[in-house]
Amino acid sequence: MQVNIRCKPAYAVAYCVLENGEDLIVERGAMAAMSTGIEVGAAVGSVGKAVKRKVLGNEGLVFAKYSAQKDGAWIAVAPSFPGDVGEIEVTPSNAVLVETGAVLAHAQSVVLDTKITGLGTLLLKEGVSMLKLAGSGSALVGTYG
Repeated sequence: MQVNIRCKPAYAVAYCVLENGEDLIVERGAMAAMSTGIEVGAAVGSVGKAVKRKVLGNEGLVFAKYSAQKDGAWIAVAPSFPGDVGEIEVTPSNAVLVETGAVLAHAQSVVLDTKITGLGTLLLKEGVSMLKLAGSGSALVGTYG
């Protein structure tokens, strides 16, 4: 997947250009536009992790799955609030924690889970949990502030 982020920094949109057969998992409400040559479906993943994300992080149970049917097909994703979009490269040795609600999209090879962070983040008004990105591939997050 090739990512081109435009309209930075206040109203960023990430254009994700896919190869034939490549999938992109997109958070509910983040898809802004798409080209022809994209097949739309749903992705649940592990039901246990989905329920945990919903209860602890108020994340969706089901994500949209966009599959490229030809080289060069693209999906544009954007946050629902004004702000920038960042691309994070997740590797097996580099799991990443992000705020709940920040993930816009990720490669199918990235695993999204919830991590309980404890009292420290609760006192900082960040909540009791964060999203953990593991596996390998790109993830797009919305940033603000």
